Amino acid sequence: MRKEFKPVRIAVIGTLCRDRIIRPDKSVTNSFGGIAYTILTLASLLESKAEIIPICNVGLDRFSDAVDLFKQSPDVKLNGLSRVEEKNNAVTLIYKDSQNREEILAGGVPSLRWEQVEPFLDADYILINFISGWDIELEALQKVRKKSKAKIYLDLHSLTLGMDEKGRRFSKKPKDCEKYVACADYLQLNQTELETILGKKIKKADLAETSGQLVELGPEMVMVTLSDRGCHLTYRSVDNENVYKELVSKPVSPVVDTTGCGDVFGAGFLAKLIVTKDPVQAADFANYVAGLKATFSGLEGLRYFTPLDLEFA
Repeated sequence: MRKEFKPVRIAVIGTLCRDRIIRPDKSVTNSFGGIAYTILTLASLLESKAEIIPICNVGLDRFSDAVDLFKQSPDVKLNGLSRVEEKNNAVTLIYKDSQNREEILAGGVPSLRWEQVEPFLDADYILINFISGWDIELEALQKVRKKSKAKIYLDLHSLTLGMDEKGRRFSKKPKDCEKYVACADYLQLNQTELETILGKKIKKADLAETSGQLVELGPEMVMVTLSDRGCHLTYRSVDNENVYKELVSKPVSPVVDTTGCGDVFGAGFLAKLIVTKDPVQAADFANYVAGLKATFSGLEGLRYFTPLDLEFA
């Protein structure tokens, strides 16, 4: 008898934002952002092969719009969305050039509670993308690590950001950073975030050593994204030795908007890893789809990602 196909279950923890993106030429895009990039990329690449379960609080002012957004994909399940009274997170991103921006946050939904996450611990993978920086508290994350058998993908992202009284974000080393890192099987951060948690500038030649230090804290794999230069991958071999790979990105043109590239990188990496079990192929593919994201603004272009990209890229 033919065995019934069972989709992979991926829970995505983070925050859904409403973005106002002001590019260097002063053109503007208004779009959902935050974990929307992660969710829709996973749904497009793993079409019918996965159930994607967003677990997040959504402000009352944006809840119906969020439901409408995710209902466009039958593989996105909505039972992890919670409507809260607070205004939803609204982020203004003002780009000085394609890579450097000012970020201002308004609104602010609360952190997820343990009770909201607990029903989804049977997921095969749990991808946590810190969008606000307080998306899930450390204690709840540690309980997820302890009680779930899922592989945990952790993108540090805005965990490394503080916020002033006007909502402007700035780099800030998070308290108990090592404890967050220890909860991850797969860890993603960019070079600025790496420098923030270590409190010093990192030269290219030092990426292997510093990534190796993070692997020692618990993750099987560490991906340091390097913008248009690609990424640096560190992972444990079958012999329990650290393997270091630098994967160069392919040039893309035109570069329209780099918002969401890191989120798409994480989704692309996890999707390819699920299919191939090969971290090098996963990192190379993640570079590829993150580059494609830079060629358009907002979410619309994500629907053109397909399982064919995943299988043949």
